[in-house]
Amino acid sequence: MPNFVTRPKHVFDAIRTFNESLHRYSELVGLLNRFRVFYVLEESGKPFFGPSKFVGYDGLTPEEYLRVHRSLLDGRDTENHLNKKKWFKEVYFGTPDYHALHEQLTVWMQSFDKIPWGGKVKLKVPRPQFRNL
Repeated sequence: MPNFVTRPKHVFDAIRTFNESLHRYSELVGLLNRFRVFYVLEESGKPFFGPSKFVGYDGLTPEEYLRVHRSLLDGRDTENHLNKKKWFKEVYFGTPDYHALHEQLTVWMQSFDKIPWGGKVKLKVPRPQFRNL
């Protein structure tokens, strides 16, 4: 089982890896609407999204994720770990920032013919001191 991330930069790297992998791994795309917590990285004014179950593990590859995501990985574990680190803050449902970010998540997912999970998806953004790592 992979280790949890130890630096916010590892989360950002994992978000990039996840996004780059979607065009090569249809199985990852098939899981998009099952994720309930997304971490957001903004680069060049564009948000990139990564599910906690993927970005909370250090150096996780798409192949490894697809092989063990059902049996060994748990998004609740990564959420507990990431919440303790306090590198990110939640954008709360019902706020204008949440609405805008959720709309961007929806558009992004629609580009893969998916829509966000039917409940309240959690969205987390880096705290200001960690944004430029």
